[in-house]
Amino acid sequence: MIDNIKNKILKTSEFPFFYELPYLIAIIFSVGFLHPDEHFQIIEPLRFLESSATLAELTWEFSLKMRPWFQTYIYFIISKLFFFLGPFKLVSLFKLLTASIVIIYLRQVTSEVESHNKKYYYLLWFLPLLGARTASDVLFSVISAIALFQLIKSNHSELKRFILSGTLFGLAFLIKYQAIIILGLYGIWLILIKRLTLKNFFAISLSFIFVSSLEIFFNFLATGELFFSTYNHLYQNIVLGKSAGFGVTPWWDYLKMILIKGVFPLSIIFSYMFFKDLKSFKSSPVGFIALSYLIIHMLIPHKEFRFLMPIFFMIPMVLDYKIELLKNKFVWCLNIVILFIICLKPQTSNMSLYSYIYENKVNRVVTLDKGAATYSLPMKYFLPEKFELIKNESLDGGGFVLLPKLEDIEKLPHENCDLLVSKYPRFVWKYKSFNKRTWTLWKCDS
Repeated sequence: MIDNIKNKILKTSEFPFFYELPYLIAIIFSVGFLHPDEHFQIIEPLRFLESSATLAELTWEFSLKMRPWFQTYIYFIISKLFFFLGPFKLVSLFKLLTASIVIIYLRQVTSEVESHNKKYYYLLWFLPLLGARTASDVLFSVISAIALFQLIKSNHSELKRFILSGTLFGLAFLIKYQAIIILGLYGIWLILIKRLTLKNFFAISLSFIFVSSLEIFFNFLATGELFFSTYNHLYQNIVLGKSAGFGVTPWWDYLKMILIKGVFPLSIIFSYMFFKDLKSFKSSPVGFIALSYLIIHMLIPHKEFRFLMPIFFMIPMVLDYKIELLKNKFVWCLNIVILFIICLKPQTSNMSLYSYIYENKVNRVVTLDKGAATYSLPMKYFLPEKFELIKNESLDGGGFVLLPKLEDIEKLPHENCDLLVSKYPRFVWKYKSFNKRTWTLWKCDS
């Protein structure tokens, strides 16, 4: 009987979309963002394009013209075409776009991989998580990976693939300028192995320059002003050193991040694969580009794990070196357990609160005024247009009441209040560790 079940599972796994299901599951359940920039620098600016917010209401980078508008403007076009969906479904559609690009990339990488090994590519624990994001770090990284793979697949000689890769690198640049680092490292690799021809150099350079120059065009479409946000970003963060204001760490901090956040021992296995690729330096640039990209970012004072995103998407290109390491039962089971958790876990804990307020057209909510510690709802994209969050020292009267902590329940205006939604279910309220972290939304009769 066990053999029959095993055979059925194996047959099911041969279905073309079987390994892609976790990406859809992650889009549905892994709501919210991994980093605030994913929302406040990509999604929230849609309000400006929809004329429901000013630049001053967005993050400070927009007032200084530091952020490119390309990705947000593409989302704006999509939102106009699918205006009937509402903000939550629209963001899911944006995430579906990212997941589709990740799957296209994986299909290319695994086109010559034996079917029984494909799961080790599609089901790497971090790929469905990243595929369910709207972050610019993810989108530029996967497009750069596709561009790089096109060059590798062409054996670094086909002119049309250099044109295609230059175009893709240009698109990645429109999302995040760090794409030029990957392209530059590839060019250095070609020079080192003496394979760079003048024809290919002009093919990839001209196609990249043409597409990347559209940054100014999209910035103008969005704001009505001509500016080069890449220059402004470099000037503010490098010349004026504003990025250092967000924290400075030593060069080895990335090594700790890779070891711990990359999930040990999987992080060690992936690092080993990159070093194995370095031994094939003359035939593959992936290990050289990944290591060089890491070293460059080590030299930058401000460090965040998400800045290494392009390296994550290079991992499928080096898996074939030591894929048997992933086949270890403990290692693969660990990968699947983490994959299962991250596909089902909301990344932002208060999305259910935003969803209730929007779906039920709640226009006024009262909360306790606690000064700087007052609970706020900054993601206005997910709120009704005329929504108000009233901050009072007392909760007298009726209506919708938002409590930041469980201990605030005693401050409800009267006993005739119904719980609508909370961060955690009631059965965990008795534990003190949840007290300060559990918000609740109530409906109180007048």
